[in-house]
Amino acid sequence: MKPPKQAPPESMALSADEVRRLSAWLESHDGDPCADAISLCLDTGLRRSELAGLRVGDYNRAFGQIKVARVLVETRGGVVEKEPKSGTSKRWVPVPGTAGERLSRHIESQRERLAENGVAQGDSTPMFATDGGAAVRPSDLTAAFRAAADAAGLPKRHHLHSLRHTYATYLLSTGTSFKEAQELLGHASATTTLNVYGHVVPGRKTDAADAYIRWREGK
Repeated sequence: MKPPKQAPPESMALSADEVRRLSAWLESHDGDPCADAISLCLDTGLRRSELAGLRVGDYNRAFGQIKVARVLVETRGGVVEKEPKSGTSKRWVPVPGTAGERLSRHIESQRERLAENGVAQGDSTPMFATDGGAAVRPSDLTAAFRAAADAAGLPKRHHLHSLRHTYATYLLSTGTSFKEAQELLGHASATTTLNVYGHVVPGRKTDAADAYIRWREGK
């Protein structure tokens, strides 16, 4: 029996209304480590393992960028820190505007929260930490998203990775090149991005063909 076909990425992306509802819920939980991590995921398209692997020192506030340098993966033996899945997965991702402001607030509120529990926050502290200073587990982020999605009234088909699809779909549908999207998403190549998201912008092929015919006919 053939496995069921997966839904195309754009069908898993959140609609504008769903983004607004989820964002409103996340804003009402500003300062919660999981809610702040989910908000960053929505704003940057980071993978779950990348979010869990971030450290405070990975955020360059002056340039409004965050460095993806490691991932956290859950195994039977516990949580394991690993290198990103490919060389291109190691990257700097912009965190502009209100996204950067929220991340800065999170870092400061986390500093205070950890201090109350006798933990000093430094550059090597997990970006999203428990009260004891340990990194929030990837599965915790999944569970937190489910709770947030249910509270915001999102359909059950959405999961944390849907936020990555939302980010990618928006980038490509608003004119970002596949090469630029590949660099932001950390795909191994632009071909990977094209294979996964090429159908998000089907009109580009027609536009390119039309432009060629106009050029050939001297128009």
